[in-house]
Amino acid sequence: MAGAVVNASAYGAIHNLITYQISPEYFTRFKFIQFGLTKIMMPEILKAMYVGVLASWWMGVFIGGVVGCELVFARPQFRARYYALASIIILICAILGPMTFDHIVIDYTMYFLPPNVTDVASFYLVGSIHNGSYAGGFIGTIIAVLVLPILILRSGKEKADQ
Repeated sequence: MAGAVVNASAYGAIHNLITYQISPEYFTRFKFIQFGLTKIMMPEILKAMYVGVLASWWMGVFIGGVVGCELVFARPQFRARYYALASIIILICAILGPMTFDHIVIDYTMYFLPPNVTDVASFYLVGSIHNGSYAGGFIGTIIAVLVLPILILRSGKEKADQ
């Protein structure tokens, strides 16, 4: 599970490094306030990355718990391989999620919009990217949870056939 928390935290930091470039206001007018970071003296980009860690580590607990429960049943020599495969599936879905999610959400007015945002379109875009990434991560976890038992059963069957 610790590996999943590290992976999710790293994803969150890198994700925010990228999305900060699209809409700094999403962070300065929303996320820094939400996470109580307005008075912390550090470069905004580092604060955005820190927000990414704070906002995503819990996904690692969720993913690590779910995937880890299945990996208990895998043969020890296959666990690292299956964990890596599950991580790749989840990562791909988390990256692709915003592309799909943005097409589903047509009305952005349901999103929170703080006062004095000057680039509303970019603010909403980053909000959509973040929500889509969470949705993609959940969908990727479901896919991994469906794929892993097949691989685990096949590796057990191969052992029995030998």
